[in-house]
Amino acid sequence: MFYSSRFSFEKEGRHQCEITNLIFNVALAPAEVEYHTEQWEKCPLHSSFLLPAGPLFDIKCLNGVLKHLSFPHSEYSPELAYNPSTTNPGSTETQPMPNPFRREELELMVAHKKNDNIEVIKPIKVTKTHIKIKVKEMSLFGLLRRKKKSKFRALVLLFLSKLVTRKALDVHLLPSNVVLDEVKKKQENETFLRMPAECVIMEGETYNISCDLEEARVQPKVSSPSHFKAAVHQGYDFRVRLTMTL
Repeated sequence: MFYSSRFSFEKEGRHQCEITNLIFNVALAPAEVEYHTEQWEKCPLHSSFLLPAGPLFDIKCLNGVLKHLSFPHSEYSPELAYNPSTTNPGSTETQPMPNPFRREELELMVAHKKNDNIEVIKPIKVTKTHIKIKVKEMSLFGLLRRKKKSKFRALVLLFLSKLVTRKALDVHLLPSNVVLDEVKKKQENETFLRMPAECVIMEGETYNISCDLEEARVQPKVSSPSHFKAAVHQGYDFRVRLTMTL
């Protein structure tokens, strides 16, 4: 049910996994890295203000092979938030802008489990899509975020399932840094419809969908998607029960 992969690096530099979007900065080559996703139960967080914000990865390679790791995140911020400064109208002075992606104001971190201890690593760089950390020892790594209301980029995924007497369209609203191959494995008895779409979700808000098909029934009426679903996929957000043949 979990995604696993192996990378062989012939040369040093930056390498990105097309499935997980993990980025490896290789310092020693040739080398090999093995990694797979794990349940967050293997990295328990004894914190009331930090939550998982992505998959948990078990990464294995020889020490010294990797210099940096970059984890995909789903945080959303208007374009202005990524500018380090802006100029006031009528003035030539540049004023710093509040920026949630500055290191000192950052809401994103990475959990790293070493032996039985869990350390929280602050990033050295954050882009619109990734959070970058310096690494030495390999083991379990997972993206964390502070427990607060925020916007995130989400994927709208559709799966067609066959019920006893009819079919149903399952709608999943998942953070954009979810491992899609892992989601599809968990829905292996359903048909994935390759019509992915993206949207922006405000965590804590409720959402609904509508269907114009006659006699179609949507359950539940509303749903509240969250970042946490990237870590523990908890099933569909909406199910549209159909009477027609698809």
